Amino acid sequence: MKNLFKLFGIITLVAVIGFSFAACGDDNSAPPPPPPTHVHQWGDWVVTKAATCTENGEETRTCTIDATHKETEEIPKDTTAHDWGSWIQNIPATYTVDGQETRTCNLNALHKETRIVPQLIFTSISDFATWLAEQSDTTATAIPYYVKLNVSDLGGNSGDTGSAGNVLRTNNTKKVSLDLSGSTFTNIVNSAFNHCDSLRTIKIPDSVTSIGNSAFLGCTSLASVTIPDSVTSIGDSAFADCGSLTSVTIGSGVTSIGSYAFYGPSLTSVTFATGSNIADNNIPSSALPGNLKTAYSTGKAGTYTRTTGGDTWTKQ
Repeated sequence: MKNLFKLFGIITLVAVIGFSFAACGDDNSAPPPPPPTHVHQWGDWVVTKAATCTENGEETRTCTIDATHKETEEIPKDTTAHDWGSWIQNIPATYTVDGQETRTCNLNALHKETRIVPQLIFTSISDFATWLAEQSDTTATAIPYYVKLNVSDLGGNSGDTGSAGNVLRTNNTKKVSLDLSGSTFTNIVNSAFNHCDSLRTIKIPDSVTSIGNSAFLGCTSLASVTIPDSVTSIGDSAFADCGSLTSVTIGSGVTSIGSYAFYGPSLTSVTFATGSNIADNNIPSSALPGNLKTAYSTGKAGTYTRTTGGDTWTKQ
């Protein structure tokens, strides 16, 4: 009997040990815990593909703790990010008009950019003379040639061969609007443009301090003139008998106006620039038309107009 109990005990022990080994090898046991995580420490965004006018771009940033961790974002199209080709001239600049040139985006041929090419400028009176001699008369069209002339000297009066005035005077059937604003001379000499009937308008450079006697006498096509603030004196008959001259602006620097400087019936508007203060004794009674001298003595700077068909001037 005792031997029977011993045998049963041995069998039970073996069964318990076997069950324990089976439990340890069970495939349904719990997985090992995951590795610890971290908070990303992001670096700066780096553009990896630049946006263009036709495609979106891309930028990426990388975690400084683990370089395998990255974030990517899209960069919207940049409507200004063109890949421009070379400028191509489509309208050449001349001595009378601006030109034009265009460039095209290599990414999209519909994207174009246009810019102005400034008109050519004469830097010598002889070149101006040669060019004007080759141009057609403007009598029929009445449209003047708009010309820029940058020189340091006008070359004398209109009777002197080679002077700017002489070029105009000998081409009186070719109307010219003359822009001298880039020139550097300081004096418009006596009779510089005397009887230059072709002169339609003129831009006097800021370098000029004096306008000589009869400088523009008899310029019958001259319609308006602005005398810059740099000018201090206007000579006798400087703008006399300019039959088309209707408006004049006199700069604030003018301190004297010569006799008959603006003699003639065509003027209807005269503006004295802000700050103008010419002494009465520096304006002869014949210098300005009608009662303009008297009106100016009282009103000083401002615009004065002439009554229609009369000779009375009033400040506006």
